[in-house]
Amino acid sequence: MKQAIRGSIRRAAEALAAAGEVAVACHISPDGDALGSALGLVHAARAAGKGAVASFGSPFAVPAQYGFLGLDPLVPPKEFPAAPEVMVVVDVASPDRLGELAGPASRAGTLVVLDHHGTNSGFGHIVVLDPAAAATAQLVYHLVRRLAWPLDRQVATALLTGIVSDTGRFGYSSTDGAVLRIAARLVDAGARPDQIGQRVYEWLPFGYLQVSAAVL
Repeated sequence: MKQAIRGSIRRAAEALAAAGEVAVACHISPDGDALGSALGLVHAARAAGKGAVASFGSPFAVPAQYGFLGLDPLVPPKEFPAAPEVMVVVDVASPDRLGELAGPASRAGTLVVLDHHGTNSGFGHIVVLDPAAAATAQLVYHLVRRLAWPLDRQVATALLTGIVSDTGRFGYSSTDGAVLRIAARLVDAGARPDQIGQRVYEWLPFGYLQVSAAVL
């Protein structure tokens, strides 16, 4: 990891450590990396004794396959703090991807952005941007470790879900030694790659199977 990114993670950690409450947002229509990154960070913050919530812009509906991530910290956009003390945006390349949560982001006392998209516009007071990272969940992992927040099974599961999703089960060209080493540490912390793979890639609601059968 480049020194500049380490410096950004240090500044982000300082902001979160000083905050009484943390509000986390990911992009609209979230995928596994967006939800895993957001929930992993919020679960870690709560385990460290911080008040923390997460949300994303409308339509506010969590894909069924991610229901195992522990959704209690998720609140609808209308219940998200209007002017957060510290707001963290994960896996979002531009403010328009926040939907109605772009408003709270513009009013946040400190806006921290963690992202791995090379198209990121660089918005936010503290920007942790690493296009070389395979998933934003990697950056959240480094932030949690820097803060010395608990990395329990729930946190590890959320972050590994983000990594598994954005690496295509480690089959994409973005998969490198750095992300595999982080994945190994998350497994050591209690994450179960077999369960994550089953839920993200193999689990389907019964209604979907009925519709598929009718179409076929």
